[in-house]
Amino acid sequence: TELDQKVASLYKSQKSLEREVTLKLTPVVMTTNGEATSLTEYPEMQSAITPVATPAVDTEYYIVGDLNSWQMDKSTATKLEVDKDNQYLFSVVVVIEDPDPGLLAFRDKEGADPDNLTCAGGKKMKITINVEDYTYTIKEDLPEHMYINGSPYSLGWDWAVAPEMVPVTQTPGMFWSIQYYTAGDQIKFAPVRKWEGDFGYDEEILSPEAIDFAELTSSGGNIGIGKSGWYLVIVAVTTEGKTISFRLPEVYLLGGVINNSWNCDETTLFRIPTDKTSDFISPAATVTGMARISTTAVDAGGWWKSEFTLDLANEGDGTIVYRENKNVSDNLSELGYECNVKAGQKVHINFTTGKGKVE
Repeated sequence: TELDQKVASLYKSQKSLEREVTLKLTPVVMTTNGEATSLTEYPEMQSAITPVATPAVDTEYYIVGDLNSWQMDKSTATKLEVDKDNQYLFSVVVVIEDPDPGLLAFRDKEGADPDNLTCAGGKKMKITINVEDYTYTIKEDLPEHMYINGSPYSLGWDWAVAPEMVPVTQTPGMFWSIQYYTAGDQIKFAPVRKWEGDFGYDEEILSPEAIDFAELTSSGGNIGIGKSGWYLVIVAVTTEGKTISFRLPEVYLLGGVINNSWNCDETTLFRIPTDKTSDFISPAATVTGMARISTTAVDAGGWWKSEFTLDLANEGDGTIVYRENKNVSDNLSELGYECNVKAGQKVHINFTTGKGKVE
């Protein structure tokens, strides 16, 4: 049972599927005088382990407890609704605090005696169970996606072609995008690609600085752009409300390729083009190395939270690759994306085409 749970924790899944694991052994031997001692060389053994089969997937799931009633009755239990895009995800929004994610426990699984899940009251949280991997998450009820729609993208405001904003790494509910707008453009936002939960001009969520900087006005509830140019657009949603910011799109070439600097300052700042089709161009690198590129969606520190790079490794096509919440411990090169530069070269980024190059 312990090994079964260890493998499930390693893969963050209780799916009954053969898993490759490395067993690190610590052998203990008895000496001639009867004492026990551990061997100094710890061998490793590759093994294939299949977790114990879990209960079959059902079509309905409910919560019982202090939230509603301890009676195992559909009329009093809280039902989790199936996700429209994933038949294995069931969720419900309740008011509790957020415990860590974990593995589901089943009373009829050998060796299992599941405890009640204890959650303090306070926040509006979304409980989700995954019955493919038999895991659960409990987190703030915040959007996982954000889209920009409007006149710059299609004549009929077609959500299918609305660009998706970039999630700020490890910052739920916060998104950014670098966009070029022409005076007279109108835009608004939504967490899904349709007219549902959309929002636009509202002085309660638009900062005075944003209104002044882009000369924003209300145009039938949409955000009217008053000044042509490039903008860093940031949308942040919390359980308390929303904020929308329009800023100068400051992009920086880091990674120590300019005077060994990792600072977002004038020495690492890209030149911002004056038109929609031209490139953002970095200062020339002073040393050869792997570039790290970032903008400033987060006010203080954490430049890596809005990091991106160009897919130039292994004959990549130069597509912009955003860090978002990709599973990396340090940088995007772990996933095979690298933007290597030589001394004297500059990085070019075109946010209109979504591509870039080094020359």
